[in-house]
Amino acid sequence: MTDINSEQIMNELRKEIAEKGIDKEPLKFADVNRAEASFHLPTKYNEEMMKRELVNVNGLWDSSLEPGVKSTNPIKKKIKTVVYKMVTAIMNPHLEKQVIFNASVANSMNMMHCLAEENASLKEQVKELTERIEKLEGTAK
Repeated sequence: MTDINSEQIMNELRKEIAEKGIDKEPLKFADVNRAEASFHLPTKYNEEMMKRELVNVNGLWDSSLEPGVKSTNPIKKKIKTVVYKMVTAIMNPHLEKQVIFNASVANSMNMMHCLAEENASLKEQVKELTERIEKLEGTAK
C-alpha cells in the first residue's frame, strides 16, 4: 500500500486554486445570473436537438396532479386526503390552464418540426432545380 502525503496534495490544490484565480469567498446566488447562464438560443437549426426537445415536450406536457393519496396508516391517509382536497381545490383551475398551455406549446413545436422538415425538403428541391437550370443554360450556349 502506498503512503498518501496529504500535505503535498493540499499544497498542489492551493497552487491550482491560486493559478485559476479562485477567491476564498464562495459564490453567492446573487453573483450568478441564472437567466444568462441557462438561457441561450441556438444560432442554427439542429435536427437532433429539435427531436430531443420534442420528445421531452411530448412526454411532459401534462402537469396534472397525481390522483389519490397513498399511505398505509389510516390517520395519515385521512389527513393527507383532507390536505389533498384543499390543495386541489385551489390548484386545479391553474393546473388546467397550464396543461392547456403546455399542450398548445407541444402542438406548436410539433408543427414547427414538420415545417422544418418540409423546409429541408424544399431546399433540396431548389438545389436540384438550380443545378438543372445551370445545366440547361450551359447546353443552350
